[in-house]
Amino acid sequence: MGEIVEKKKASAAQIKANHKYRQKKYNDGTNKRLDLTVKADVYYAIDDYCKKYNISKVQFVGRATRYFIDKDIDITKIE
Repeated sequence: MGEIVEKKKASAAQIKANHKYRQKKYNDGTNKRLDLTVKADVYYAIDDYCKKYNISKVQFVGRATRYFIDKDIDITKIE
């Protein structure tokens, strides 16, 4: 399934660059952040699907959400 990868600490320059990038990307109103926490089995299902169809998790969540909204599907009725 997934592997745990130890992340290296970012340098001060990298932190500053990331902050500048996020400010530019998210402060103009065209993009918004959405932080999700899901159960491991859901994460791996999404991860496998995205790898199979060569799309990012952001694309998957965005397209799936848009599909449900556009089709007016009541997700509370789905098991």
